[in-house]
Amino acid sequence: MSGMLEKATAHKELLVKRGMSEQLITDITAAIAEFEQTLEATRAGRREHVGASADLDSVVSEISQQVRLLDGLVRYRFGDNVELMGACPEGHR
Repeated sequence: MSGMLEKATAHKELLVKRGMSEQLITDITAAIAEFEQTLEATRAGRREHVGASADLDSVVSEISQQVRLLDGLVRYRFGDNVELMGACPEGHR
């Protein structure tokens, strides 16, 4: 895009003589700058999302480890108490 804009800027006088608005190149330059800012914001958002997802995966993994540890402790402490162990969800007995 910038190559075409550079050529248009270099030949602005000729293009204006042929009917192009003098403001067109300025408007196109502003539109390209806005587009590039939007692209960069999108890229930054994607990087943040990927980082947040990785952080979330790490937290979920740590919580899962803690739950397994606590499950083992509960089994050890209350495993022979049928009434208490019967109150546990099926997957945690």
